Amino acid sequence: MHTNHNRIKVSDLETDDPDKILVTNSKGELEFIATKNIKVDSYNALDYIQEGKALDARQGKILKDLIDTINTLLLSDNVNLNNIQKLADAIEVVQNSLNIILVDDLITGGSTKALTAEQGKVLKGFIDALTFNKVDKVPGERLISATEITKLSGIEAGAQINQDISGKQDINNQIFVSTSGPVQDSWHGKLVTFTASVTITVPATGLRPGFNFEGIIDPAFTVNTALTAPKTWSGSYFGSPIPENSIFSFVQRGNDSNKISIYGLL
Repeated sequence: MHTNHNRIKVSDLETDDPDKILVTNSKGELEFIATKNIKVDSYNALDYIQEGKALDARQGKILKDLIDTINTLLLSDNVNLNNIQKLADAIEVVQNSLNIILVDDLITGGSTKALTAEQGKVLKGFIDALTFNKVDKVPGERLISATEITKLSGIEAGAQINQDISGKQDINNQIFVSTSGPVQDSWHGKLVTFTASVTITVPATGLRPGFNFEGIIDPAFTVNTALTAPKTWSGSYFGSPIPENSIFSFVQRGNDSNKISIYGLL
């Protein structure tokens, strides 16, 4: 190997010969050769499946001839068994060639493989599903609704957000009752303290399914109860006056809103 094989003079690069490329020869020397002399790793058959091989132009000619034969047979009015067999044979060859090139799944890899239209349809279905279920995001904003932002703003300001506990137990939210009247749906899930002797009446309608509250009666007071038909008492309590210092649970059955129970009394 020459010691100056990796050197090249500027004058050597200033050539007017077209279609030349600089390569290293078998001796390791740099030289110009015509691009038409560059060898391509090709394969002259239709049964090769290894990646990296280029299809020989002769095989491209064979495929074109087969396709031309198919088109000729399809356009011909002279239909006979020989023509049909030729058509079937040609289609089989083309199909086998396509099977080598095409991939009909989303698992097989290969840089020389092409994905079938059927798998493209599957991918489109995935994309459509993602698009349908996506959450729109305002630029510069977080993925949270305006309603939730309002709720969080109330928390930061120290506000009570009662809508968050609607329909749930909230015994820390107390109601004080000092006058007679109907049981209120707003008492649901709360601690009701009776600060006077009163009569509470269970209305025929207006209380949500599963309505309930916890009751406390202050000392020296009594609470009387009354029902409005079709409401009826259920359990061991049947409408007797509830004495002072009592703590009890008022319950309307979730599966039968006409049944009213009071539990916890001695």
